[in-house]
Amino acid sequence: DPLENIFEYDTLGRKIRMNDPDLGEWIYTYDKNGNLDTQTDSRGITLTFYYDELNRLTQKYYPSGASAWYQYDAGSLGIGYPYRKEYNGSLTEYSAYNSIGLLSTEKRTVSSKEIIINYDYDLAARLEDKRFEDPDLEKTWQLDYEYFPGTFLIKNARMKESGVTKAITEITQYNPMGKIEYFKNYRGNSTSSLEDSCTDYVYDYNTGRISRIYAFQPYEEPTVADSPDRPNDLHLPIIDKVYTYSDAGDVTRIGDIINEKDHVYDYDHLHQLVSEKILERDTDDALDQPNAIVMVADVIEFDYADQVTGLVHAPNATSYNGAYASIDYTLAGNRSEVQESGGNDRVSYESNEDNMITAITRHVMENGSETDTVLGVYDYDADSKRVRKTWDSSQMLYFGNDFEIEDEDPILYLFAGNLRVAKLTDGSAVFFHKDHLGSTSGITDGSQTIDSGEYFPYGLDRESNALLQHSLYKFTDQEQDEGTGLYNYDARLYDPNLGQFIMADTLLPDVYDPQSLNRYAYCLNNPVKYTDPSGHAHWEDFDQSSESGFQNAIDCSTGEFEHDDSIASIEISDDGTIVIIDRLKSVFDIFEYSHRTISFVHPESRQVISFSPTDIAMERALDHGYRRPQLIQNLYNSHLEFDEDHFRETMAIMHFRSVPFSVGESVSVFGLTIAGYKNIPAGVTILNQPAAGAVASIVSSWETGVAVGCALQSIRVVPD
Repeated sequence: DPLENIFEYDTLGRKIRMNDPDLGEWIYTYDKNGNLDTQTDSRGITLTFYYDELNRLTQKYYPSGASAWYQYDAGSLGIGYPYRKEYNGSLTEYSAYNSIGLLSTEKRTVSSKEIIINYDYDLAARLEDKRFEDPDLEKTWQLDYEYFPGTFLIKNARMKESGVTKAITEITQYNPMGKIEYFKNYRGNSTSSLEDSCTDYVYDYNTGRISRIYAFQPYEEPTVADSPDRPNDLHLPIIDKVYTYSDAGDVTRIGDIINEKDHVYDYDHLHQLVSEKILERDTDDALDQPNAIVMVADVIEFDYADQVTGLVHAPNATSYNGAYASIDYTLAGNRSEVQESGGNDRVSYESNEDNMITAITRHVMENGSETDTVLGVYDYDADSKRVRKTWDSSQMLYFGNDFEIEDEDPILYLFAGNLRVAKLTDGSAVFFHKDHLGSTSGITDGSQTIDSGEYFPYGLDRESNALLQHSLYKFTDQEQDEGTGLYNYDARLYDPNLGQFIMADTLLPDVYDPQSLNRYAYCLNNPVKYTDPSGHAHWEDFDQSSESGFQNAIDCSTGEFEHDDSIASIEISDDGTIVIIDRLKSVFDIFEYSHRTISFVHPESRQVISFSPTDIAMERALDHGYRRPQLIQNLYNSHLEFDEDHFRETMAIMHFRSVPFSVGESVSVFGLTIAGYKNIPAGVTILNQPAAGAVASIVSSWETGVAVGCALQSIRVVPD
C-alpha cells in the first residue's frame, strides 16, 4: 500500500516479519511446534519464549536478564490449569479449582502486599460470591450476585465489608438483547427502604441503540411545586439525556434535558467527527442562536512534517492557542519526550522491554538548573497489566478489576456485568451514574449528588469538577492518572488533550479497514459512538448487559500478543455454523482482559459475534490438551461439535438448532444459556438437548421484537 505496511509469512502461514509505518520493523521466529520462539521489535529488543511439553508458555526472557514465569498443574484440582505467574515482584497464584474446573482460590501479591480471593458458584456454575481477604488487617470484603432463574442475568449485586452489606444494586428489567433497562441502588442491607438512586435505559428496538438515559434520586415527599417541566416532583434528576442517530449509526444529537442544551455533531464521509455545536434545547440550527457555542473555535494543530523517527501517524508537534510543543517517539512508536514552548520545560516518558510506559517525569529548567518531578511510575505483572502506580507521595495497588488499595485504604468496586455501579471505601458507599459511553457523569452518596462531570467528545473535562475526589474512573469508565491527566486504557495510555493514544497499537482490529491502520487514532476518530475498553479495538455501544457470572472468575491471559494483524477470524458456513478460528499460540495469549466482551464482524454477512475471553480460555483448555472439567465435558459431548480434522485451528464450532421455546423464556442446561434476543440472522438456530428426533419450531415472532439467541456463558449473537 502507499504507506508500505509490509507483512511477511512463511510457508506455514506464520508471520515472520512486519514493517509498519508506526511500529517499525518486527521480526518473529518459531520453534518446531509452531510456538513463537523470539520476537524482536524495532528497538532491537528481543524477547525469548520457552514452553513445556504441552506447548504452554513457561518463561518469557528479557535482554536485561529478567524473566516472567508461568507455572501449571500445581493447584488443588488444578491439573491442566494455570497455577502461578510471576514478574517484577508481582505474583498471581491460582491455588485451587473446584470439581468442575472453575477457579476457587487465588492469591495476588503486589509490592509485598498479599490479598487472597475466594470464589463460590451455584449449581449452574454462576459466580455467587467473591471474597477478598487481607491477612494483615484480618478483614474481608465481599461481592455477592443473585441471578434470574435459568439465566446468567444478574438480579441483585451486593457489596459487603466484614460480613455487613453496605450497598445493593437491584436490576429489575432487561431488554430482549440482555441489556439492562432499569436498576435501583440502595445503601445498607435492605431493598425495602427508599432507593438511593435509579437508572432507566430506554432503547430503540429497531436498532438496539440507547435512546434515553434517565438517572434520578427519589424523594419520599414532593419538595417543589408541580411544574410542567418537572411533572414528577418525587424525582431529583441526576442524568437525563436523549440520543439521536444517523442512518449510519453516528450520534448526531445528545439532548441534555437537565441543562437544557443540545450537543449536535457533524461527521465527514468516513464517519469521523468534524464538529460539535451546543444549542438551546430543541433548536434546529445554530444560526437561530447568536450565542450558540460551536466547538470548532479552539483548534489544536498537528504537525507531521520532519518526523525524525519516520512514524507516519504520530504528530511531531502541536500548536494550541499560541502554545507550541514538539513531540519525540521511540523507534517502537511510544511517546518519549514532549518539549514545551520556550524550551525550558519538557516531559520525558520511559518504556520497558514490553514497550509499556513505566515512568513520566517533568523537567523544569530555571536559572541554569534543572528540577525533576516524577509525575507517575507504573509497574506491571506477567500479563503486562498495571499492578502498581505511584505519584506524588501516593500509591495505588491493583488486585483485579474490583479491588484496589490506595495508600492504606482498600477500595471495593461493584459491577453489574461490565457496568461499574458502586464504590466502597472506609465503610461508605457511593454510586456511579453513566452516560451512553460508560463515562461517569454523576456520583451520589445516598442523600445528594456529590459530583457531576461532563466531557468534550475526546474525553477532556468540559470544566473543572470534583470527580477525581471520589473516582479516578471517568471518561468511558477508564482510569485517569492524577499526575499526568492521561487515561489508562490497559494496553495503552491515552491523551484526552490531543484525542490520541501516546503509544502505537500493537494490534490491528480490522486489517481490511484503512482507518484502523492509524495506530494512534482513538476509536476511528468517532469518540461519540465508540469506546475502546482494551486499548486495542473500538467497540460500538457501551455494554450495559450484566450477563456472565464468570466475568472476574479467572483471567488466563498475559496480554502478550504476537502482534499479528488479527486476533481471530470468524467464518459462517451455509448451514449456520459459526467457526471461530484461533490465530494465537499459547493459552496465555488469548486476550488481555477477561472482564471485557470482545466482538468480531463477519466481513460479508456483517453479523456481529460477541464473546468473553473467559469462555474462550475454557475452550482453549480442550485445544491444548488440558484436563476437561465435567461441565465442559458435558458441553462438548452434548452441545458443541468440533471439527476434529482441524482441531488445533478451531476454537469453537457451535451448531444451533430450533427447540421448543416460549416468548421471553430462558433455558439453561449445563451452563448453556438460551435467552431472548432480537433480529437473529437467518440460518442461525438453537442447540439444546431435545428428545431424540424432536425438533420443534420457535414459538416467537420477529415482529414482537422477541427472538431466540444463544449464549455459552457470555458468547452471544447480537444484531449489527
